[in-house]
Amino acid sequence: MSSPQLRTLPEFNPADPNTTAKEWEAYKRSFLVHLDALGLDEKPGKRKVGVLLANMGKEAIKIYDSFTWAPRVEGNADNNIPDVPAEDKHDLDTVFKKFDTHFGVHNYRNIKRQEFLNTKRGNKSIMDYITELKKKAEYCEYGDQREGLICDMIINGVNDRKCTEKLMEIPAAQLTLDKVIQTCRQVELTKAHIDTLDAENPHVNYVKPKQKVGYQGTHPYCDKCTKHHALRTCPAFNKQCNICGMRGHFKASPICKGTQHAPRSSRFPRRGTSGRGSFSRGYSHSRGRGRSGYRQNVHFTESVDTVDVAQPNTHDDMHVGEMFDQCTIHDVYAADSNVLNDTSRSSSDSDWSVTFDVKGINLTLEIDTGARCNVIAKSIAEKFTAIAPIRKANNYINGISGHLVEPVGQIILPCRHNGKLMNLMFQILDTERPICLLGRPDSVRYNLVMRVNSVTSCIEDLIGSFSDVVGEEIGCLPGEYEIKVDSSVQPVVHAPRPVPVAMRDQVKRELDNLVRCGIIASVTEPTEWVSSMVCVRKKNGRVRICLDPTDLNKAVLREHFPMNSIEDIVTRVHGSKVFSTLDANMGYFQIRLTQKSSMLTTFNTPFGRYRYLRMPMGLKCAAEVFQREMINHFGGIEGVEVVIDDILIHGANMEQHNARLRTVLQKARSINLKLNKAKCVIGKPEVNYVGHLLTGDGLKPTPERVRAITEMRVPENHAELETILGMLAYVAKFIPKLSELNAPLRALKTQEQYVWTPEVDQAFRDVKNALTSTDVLRYFDASKPLTLSVDASQQGLGAAVIQNHGVVAYASRALTPAEQRYAQIEKEMLAVVFGCERFHKLIYGKSDVTIESDHKPLESIMKKPIHSAPMRIQKMMLKLQPYEFTLIHVKGKDLGLADCLSRLPLPETCQSMDDEVMVFPVETLTSSSHDVIVEATKRDDQLQLLKRVISDGWPDKRSAVPLEVLPFWDVRDELSTYNGVIYRGERVVIPSELRATTLKTIHSSHMGMTKCKQRARELVYWPGMNKQIEDTVSRCSACLKYQNKPQKEPMIIHPLPSLPWSKVGADLFEYDGQHYLILVDYYSNFIEVAPLARNLTSRHVIQHVKDNIARYGIMDTLSNGLAEKSVQTVKNLIKKCSDSGDDIYLALLDLRNTPRDDEMGSPMQRLMGRRAKTRLPISENLRKPSSINPSVVSNRLMDYRQKQKFYYDQNAKERAQCREGDSVRIHTPDGWKPAEYIKQSSEPRSHIVKAGSSGRLYRRNNSMLLKTQEDPHIIQEHKEAGNKVVSPEAQSVQPKFAPPQPQSVVTKPAQSANEHIPKDPSQKQLTTRSGRVIRKPSYLSDYST
Repeated sequence: MSSPQLRTLPEFNPADPNTTAKEWEAYKRSFLVHLDALGLDEKPGKRKVGVLLANMGKEAIKIYDSFTWAPRVEGNADNNIPDVPAEDKHDLDTVFKKFDTHFGVHNYRNIKRQEFLNTKRGNKSIMDYITELKKKAEYCEYGDQREGLICDMIINGVNDRKCTEKLMEIPAAQLTLDKVIQTCRQVELTKAHIDTLDAENPHVNYVKPKQKVGYQGTHPYCDKCTKHHALRTCPAFNKQCNICGMRGHFKASPICKGTQHAPRSSRFPRRGTSGRGSFSRGYSHSRGRGRSGYRQNVHFTESVDTVDVAQPNTHDDMHVGEMFDQCTIHDVYAADSNVLNDTSRSSSDSDWSVTFDVKGINLTLEIDTGARCNVIAKSIAEKFTAIAPIRKANNYINGISGHLVEPVGQIILPCRHNGKLMNLMFQILDTERPICLLGRPDSVRYNLVMRVNSVTSCIEDLIGSFSDVVGEEIGCLPGEYEIKVDSSVQPVVHAPRPVPVAMRDQVKRELDNLVRCGIIASVTEPTEWVSSMVCVRKKNGRVRICLDPTDLNKAVLREHFPMNSIEDIVTRVHGSKVFSTLDANMGYFQIRLTQKSSMLTTFNTPFGRYRYLRMPMGLKCAAEVFQREMINHFGGIEGVEVVIDDILIHGANMEQHNARLRTVLQKARSINLKLNKAKCVIGKPEVNYVGHLLTGDGLKPTPERVRAITEMRVPENHAELETILGMLAYVAKFIPKLSELNAPLRALKTQEQYVWTPEVDQAFRDVKNALTSTDVLRYFDASKPLTLSVDASQQGLGAAVIQNHGVVAYASRALTPAEQRYAQIEKEMLAVVFGCERFHKLIYGKSDVTIESDHKPLESIMKKPIHSAPMRIQKMMLKLQPYEFTLIHVKGKDLGLADCLSRLPLPETCQSMDDEVMVFPVETLTSSSHDVIVEATKRDDQLQLLKRVISDGWPDKRSAVPLEVLPFWDVRDELSTYNGVIYRGERVVIPSELRATTLKTIHSSHMGMTKCKQRARELVYWPGMNKQIEDTVSRCSACLKYQNKPQKEPMIIHPLPSLPWSKVGADLFEYDGQHYLILVDYYSNFIEVAPLARNLTSRHVIQHVKDNIARYGIMDTLSNGLAEKSVQTVKNLIKKCSDSGDDIYLALLDLRNTPRDDEMGSPMQRLMGRRAKTRLPISENLRKPSSINPSVVSNRLMDYRQKQKFYYDQNAKERAQCREGDSVRIHTPDGWKPAEYIKQSSEPRSHIVKAGSSGRLYRRNNSMLLKTQEDPHIIQEHKEAGNKVVSPEAQSVQPKFAPPQPQSVVTKPAQSANEHIPKDPSQKQLTTRSGRVIRKPSYLSDYST
């Protein structure tokens, strides 16, 4: 609730031209103070934003309404991408940022940068110079480079040789702002201390404190060892201090400076600010901690306006504030021993007061660690007005009651204590009581108080000092690796695999994140190798991008780098008591690839191709390359062992261990190796290392290795007892006197009644002890081959690692209820995944691993691409990508060890695969479609039987499969069930009652046969689907009607004439309104053209033909084949002559006299035996008649025809000829129409069909007929309504799977001008006055509907 004494904030007018970023900053600070005064600081953000807008006014509300708010950006923990929440318009800090941008708070970046770069130290102290740099850098927007630039400015501008030398000695990897400040503070404090000592007593190095009461000896007190002793016998001589690291004193010595330069804040994580800069009210969480009995009158200040005077303690205020905010109940602030022994203090509060020298005047202050500012009474401040003036206050002081008090002024006094001189700012209060308080920040700066933790771990300090190494970042080792490949292996290029629509956006974002992190890069140039991408959703809903290098691994050459054995390591760790194991963070990604090798890792996505810049997981050489790098860098360090990806550090004691650990971390820092803090185990008396327990007493088997045996439950029936005996038979050769141990068990097997007696129970325990003894167990040897035996039963999973003819480890677990419903092949694959993950430390990185399974289909499915496997198995195969192994089939009777473990598993389970999102989830089906398919599957007897076979496991032989599900035999390895639906890989198996509807949906867009098959093969499946799609498409009336013309058939060469004018081609053509008759001789290619004017009567045409007959003779055959080509030639001549003004007849003369070649001569020569005189000069001798041998002409013409046929037939294909009973369609201008096949014509490739509304008979070439899969059409004649075409569907029962077809088509006949079949005599014909029959052109009246 507001107080009547509070000032009301004026309305903020953004429309005022004088409103700038400075005014907005001042208003914002005033509002924060006002907010605290109202007691709304802890209220929800929505209320605080409302108060802000209510104070700012209407114009500000309009600006607020115009803001846009950014949506949420998902993070990526795997790639160290932070999760950025959506902008909240009800969050005060977010609203402040929006107004900052609007009023141009950050538009002065260039000016601020120039001010920052021009900053000089001048007469300021080093810490004051650093404070000024940090303050000016706030608005420079340097981002991640901010600390580095401040460090550079300090080094270049500190103007202190000693300090510059110290700073230049700092390694580049350790050059942080905190380190620079720490170094500068040390140099400045040391110099001030030396100056003070020299001024006060040139012959004494230190003022000796008051001696302890009670010592009666004559030896002087030594401040180096804190004891009394004779001269030159100090026990601290040349000894190193455990606090500050300096030599010549103990850590209890009062001259130890460890508290001055120990970076205490680095031991704690820095808290994020509350969005209000230096006005965070952290005091409310730390007030008076560890100070029992001391009053808690805490004060702090909040600025109303911008302070122009640089405050000396700005940096330390923030620094100490962050430290103090991290305090817990174990933290206390203790007064410095020098201060406690100071005799100048008052006797009442000597423990918590200090006296400063202010230019000869003593100022006694009470130490208040809960206060964040210094306070002094007005009456006392007036005593120092001769030293410093009292300035006007621009702050409020907030006490523990929450009320704001306005000071009457401020004063800055030069205060000296213990040789340290600093300018302190005091807030002046007008109070009767002489209050003089020294706040927490300046108390720490004078080393009057320090924070002490109740427990300080040197290991935590050590790890904290290497926070840049141990964290969550991804490093990059020096150098680049080149993948060696076998050049004889043929490169493979994979097309991009489809990504479900629901995952496309997430996959694209993940690819962009990997590009942004420098893990992958886009590829635009051609590459020989292109692998497939596999995307998988993790449990948190995010997407992981994986490479499927199955084909690439066939060409990759291995390094064959030797591995250390556990026996060798045991001899080297003898005597060690402290152990640590380190794990590289995403180790493979820390190995950079060469440009050439990077191209090998190119993979295809729907968004383009990408390549890995770092070593991808899944390459068979990756583990050995990483092992080699680790050995090269860490193998020579004493007390360090490396096996595959595990780094072991050991030492005889904590000091030795820490020294070795520091060496390893320094080496990791130098090579930019980043470690995963979550997986590192530091400073333990025992650690789990490559499947063994390393302890101070030696090597022991880990409890997990044998827990599957030691905690195995008692068998409950004869069948389970047989599995126990089967397992014992496998290891019988390793257990001495096994027959005596298991005799009671074997006896129980033969008994008809199963009774578990104490004798049998004791034998069972003895057998378990024998299985976990050293007679059976073997040490793991990384240099030798390894066998992983796995099995799955209806209740559980079992796995055992076998090496050196013995067992290395056992493992088992029960199946969850969801996993018990898996198909048997999925359970068996789950057993493989369980074994690999449980024994990851043993098999990871090894290439000589053999996995045994009694499920034969696993052999073939492991050889297939991941995307072709069932959905659950896809997920499992992805989990197996990091491992290199060979899976073999072993008969069940030879797999007794894993079989027993799976039938008597431990009761523990793990999260089932159903709890994780599948690689390609069923979300691609709509809920309605999914429910329909589930219900139809329940009613389908075939699919119900198929589900039982999938769940129980397929028989080994095809003959044992039920006939109903025999069609699924060839794809049995790809079948699985999920949520009541059967899948083949990612494709839904459609029940029989839905197949007709599915076929109709597949062809609903009337795509071609190939496209329909491709679409169906991607999504659905059932036996015989391809054939049914072909039938559906081939029977689709709409597709048949508008189908493209069939491919042309091979050319038929007609018989060539042996004499001139024996075969002539004739045709009519029209050009520019003028009709012409054209005649062309097949033998000579001689062309005659006659204009017909406008008279197109047959009598007139015949007259012109007779005219040519009278000139050249009677021809044997008249056709129009060659005439069509001649029409084109003559038309071109007419066009060109008309355009150029030349004579067409002279052009025809030249055409007739142009020779075909040297042997055949010209058309004139072949027809008339002479050359005609043209406009070109010709000799008399050439004009003499001479005949050309007809056989030469015939042979040459045949050669030309053969050559034409060769090129024509390049794209031609022989088609099957139509026969009686075939269903055909005839080509019309409106598409392919139904027709009834009658008979084959005497002409080659010609057929007689009935079509049209009148049922007219047509002779058509085979190219004009389309043979379909429909039932034969029957054209029924109807005089009134036209002929009715009865569709095939009307004559036969429609198949279940075929979509409905049109029942009838009514058509009208087409007229053919060249048809020789007699017409219907009842049809009335129209004639002209001359008697010519009037007919419509065929292209106008072939068909109409």
